[in-house]
Order: sequence, then C-alpha cells, then structure tokens
Amino acid sequence: MLVVEDLAVRYTGVTPARHVLQGVSLALGPGDCLCVLGPNGSGKSTLLHAIGGTIDAQCDGRVTVGGSLVTGKPQHIRARQIALVHQDPARGTAAHLTLREHCQLTTSIGARAEVAWATVADRLGTLGTRLDPDRLAGELSGGQRQLLTVLLATLSAPGLLLLDEPTSALDTRHQELVLGVVAEFIAAGKGATILVTHDPREALRLGNQLLVLGARGQVHARLSPPQNAALDIAALREILAGATAGAWAAP
Repeated sequence: MLVVEDLAVRYTGVTPARHVLQGVSLALGPGDCLCVLGPNGSGKSTLLHAIGGTIDAQCDGRVTVGGSLVTGKPQHIRARQIALVHQDPARGTAAHLTLREHCQLTTSIGARAEVAWATVADRLGTLGTRLDPDRLAGELSGGQRQLLTVLLATLSAPGLLLLDEPTSALDTRHQELVLGVVAEFIAAGKGATILVTHDPREALRLGNQLLVLGARGQVHARLSPPQNAALDIAALREILAGATAGAWAAP
C-alpha cells in the first residue's frame, strides 16, 4: 500500500536550509500499522504531511501509494487514496455543515467509498453512542467531532490512513472510542495505517511496526513485527529516552 524511499524534508526559506526529516524509508502492506514516536520537533507530523502532500517544504525521495508514484503530486490527487486525520478535532470537519452534509461530501473523494449517514449511525450504535445528523459539526464537543472525522476517514476505505495524534486532545471516553474505530480499520486488513503518538502504550496496542525518530529528524530505531512483538513498555521507553537525549547534544 505504501513505499517510502529515502524521504527527506527541508525548509529552504531559512538560511541555511534546515532538514526536519532525513533518510526515512519504509514499506507497509494492507493491515500494517506503523506507529511513529519521538521527541517534539523530530519530524513525526512532517512525515505524515510529506506523504499526504500537505506540506510547504522541499521533499526529496520517493513516495508510492497503491502502486502509483505520488511524489510531486498535489494533495487533492493523493486524497483519492489517502485519508489524513489531524490532531485538532476542528480541522477534520467544517463547523457550518451538518453531519449529514459531511457524509454527502464523501461522494467527491475519487476512488474512496461514499459514506452514507445510515452507515455512520449504525457504527455509532455499536460504539454505544449516537449523534444527530442535522446538528452542525461546530456544535459538537471536541471528542464527538474527532470521532466523526475518524469514522468518515475509515469508512471511506482509504488505501492509507494517516493519523496525527488523533486522541491527544480528547477525554478518556472519546480516546477509547476513536482507538476502537482505528483498531477495527487495522483488523479489517484493507488498508495501511500510520499513527503518530506520544503514548508508548497506544503504540504497542495498535502498531505491528514502530518507527522512533531522533531529535534531528533521523531514524533512531525501526522495529519490525518480530522485534515489536517482543517489546514491552519499559524497553520502548528506554528507546524513546535515547531518541530524546539527542535533543540536548551539540549539532
């Protein structure tokens, strides 16, 4: 579903040009979930936006999604195969549109599936919650809004689901609801997922692959399924401590 080859991102509007991500290569198939961890400023979100085509910076390397090279292609072309969920719940929905209208918008996302409100309502019911389809998205709580965003993203059947700390601003209940939806998408095995998180427990719960970025945007550690399966929370925290320590080293 996804092949990234020697991806590097640098900002050229500053002197000297500054790399925020460098030397990242990875490959994900259907059902894979790569969890990305690392200190602040290590390029975790930059990685997602470079893959999704939503970054204003110089990107070097190659990105292939679903067998198609998307390097250099704009975000709206990549969105035919890629769903991106932001950390801020307000960024995934339009405040002035109803929930039903958000479902109607899914008819315009190229190769991805149209999402009917009835499907969303049924899924909400299995989660033990409900929402009014005629309510404006801006009237929802942050947790409700993020839950709707993640449901629309996963139900539209993307080949690649990108999640940028989707639970960090949510209460405990909505964290669990959102993570449950993500886990179901992963288990269905129809698309690949990349989840950026600061929570090692979340990473071990959902990821069959782990990528730890260092403070200067380099790959600090990459753990494949056999290595990841043997990892516990203490070992992962030790790896993260090593990645964070680089933030205090001289350049």
